[in-house]
Amino acid sequence: MNCLPPHPPLPPPPPPMAGLFPESSIDTLRRELQWECDYLREARCARRFRELLKD
Repeated sequence: MNCLPPHPPLPPPPPPMAGLFPESSIDTLRRELQWECDYLREARCARRFRELLKD
């Protein structure tokens, strides 16, 4: 049996901000997904990151 009171409902999400461009967001997400699926690029980035943290 739960002795805690129920959680209040979450507030509604804020309205979309003026000036946001869904097309550019989609383009950015598409490019980042392509980068994430490029395993050779990911390996190069991981090696570079390791070198930066070496010292």
